[in-house]
Amino acid sequence: MSIAAAASRAPASASPAVTGWRARSARLWPGPELLHNVAVDYPALYNEGVKNVVKEPALPVAMHIAGGGAADVIEVDEAGFLYDRKVREILCRRKLDPDTLLEGEALSAFMAASKALKAHFEEALDDYGLSFPQFKAMLWLRESASGGTQLNAIAGWLGTTARNITGLIDALEAQGLVERVPDPSDRRAVIARLTPEGESRIQNAKRVHQRNVRRVMGVLTEAEKTALRHLSLQLIRATQSVGDSSSRTVGREGRAHG
Repeated sequence: MSIAAAASRAPASASPAVTGWRARSARLWPGPELLHNVAVDYPALYNEGVKNVVKEPALPVAMHIAGGGAADVIEVDEAGFLYDRKVREILCRRKLDPDTLLEGEALSAFMAASKALKAHFEEALDDYGLSFPQFKAMLWLRESASGGTQLNAIAGWLGTTARNITGLIDALEAQGLVERVPDPSDRRAVIARLTPEGESRIQNAKRVHQRNVRRVMGVLTEAEKTALRHLSLQLIRATQSVGDSSSRTVGREGRAHG
């Protein structure tokens, strides 16, 4: 079932007496999370007019989100969808329309998930003295057909600059995990390759990483994993499209003023 189809299962209205904007809000978030948004400096409820629409409490699901050092409580609305109560309360203080509020919540959740995943995987690699970028670079070297590769290829794989990858390889070389040797196909160039210690380290780290990935992604169904992949790439495509459009607009405006 698609996300849109699942969302359609939400009640059409929280109450026959609620119409218009508030009815639409209730369809999106038909629980007390809509009703109990309290400003830190203003104790009154924003939604006084509909504060008794729904009385059943939301189901709390404790989850630690990396960043800020505090555990945020993620809850479940009556339609069965997760939301971050803290984020919603902050956004609702701005009295946003439902579409803007949903956009803010979705982006916040996506970025928080990315940050939490990175922190989780980094923590698991600490026992091996590796950062996540170092781990990925070593995987690239391990899977290189020639037993090593030039640094610019690693930089392209990691999506970083040549300067950054030089520092990364320097750190791995200092640990005795990587070595630089002449490129057999181009004596003027240098390649990086794993040392025997590096081979052993990355093999053990990869085993732990794969186990963590399976545990985290195991909470999703096959359809949800496909949707996650599709939506993530759709957002990447959208940012690229918006960026290209903005560049063209700036170029036209520059020529017009010239």
